[in-house]
Amino acid sequence: NNGGLGLRWEPDDRTRKRLKHRDSHNEEEWAKIMENEVLKWTSKSNSSGQMIKTRGIIDMTPPSLRELLSDCDRAYLYNKNSVKKEYLVSFNEGGLVGETKIVRNVTKIPIVGGTVETLSLSHSRCIDKTNDIIIVSRSVSDILGKKPANSFSSISVLRCIAGSDKTELTNITQISSMPIPRFLVGKVAHMGAVDFFKNIRALCAQ
Repeated sequence: NNGGLGLRWEPDDRTRKRLKHRDSHNEEEWAKIMENEVLKWTSKSNSSGQMIKTRGIIDMTPPSLRELLSDCDRAYLYNKNSVKKEYLVSFNEGGLVGETKIVRNVTKIPIVGGTVETLSLSHSRCIDKTNDIIIVSRSVSDILGKKPANSFSSISVLRCIAGSDKTELTNITQISSMPIPRFLVGKVAHMGAVDFFKNIRALCAQ
């Protein structure tokens, strides 16, 4: 939902068609569709930059998927634009309290070329004593009181699918600024959001 923030999610044409026929599929049929599909929505909020929501099923348990996403040495496997990812500070408190890290990323910029370096604060934890997991990240600056040059935030919700070892993954990403022409920001964000699912699914198939 919009969380009371005034967001209005608009599905793309393919997602709209899928959801229109959702009731004609039972749970097993729908899960099979979602194993190969990436549903996509874009926010209509004008106050905080474009937001993209994606959802699909990944053939990994939530803890295994979090382990993959937390492994700096494997970042390039699901993010083909990743040049380097490292944790500068890590606080691992486990359980419901979770894990908090300061992360430095160096990433290739699609289409226009070059690289961009970002610093972010990331937190992950289990949800309500289950194996469901939430991961929240937000760009920060290494200078106190200064706004980060390349501003972004993201939320990932990893939900167990009953009776299986698979995860329903929902990602929400907001990009407020990038060192590329403004008219390309949406295209680059969409490409990255969809490729993320494709690359992780390819890993699972190996």
